[in-house]
Amino acid sequence: ETLCKIRHAKSVLSYGGYRKRILSNRHMVIERFLDGKRICLAVNIDENEVRLNLENAVGRELLTGDTVNANELVLAPFSSKIIEF
Repeated sequence: ETLCKIRHAKSVLSYGGYRKRILSNRHMVIERFLDGKRICLAVNIDENEVRLNLENAVGRELLTGDTVNANELVLAPFSSKIIEF
């Protein structure tokens, strides 16, 4: 899916609450939530891979459709993931 399609299809991205989950100089995770639905945007701007522990949950990566284990989220260098829970 493209970013525009994801944004239009997921009302939580437009109307949901906002929470910073992880914030550093090299990577961040923000969460939007609405009516029991949650979407996390994880970004790594470092030249090294990063492993993040968000929570004990499994989600779906919206750009690829892959299943993602949020207990050990792996972000490649200069990458991002949009995860729906």
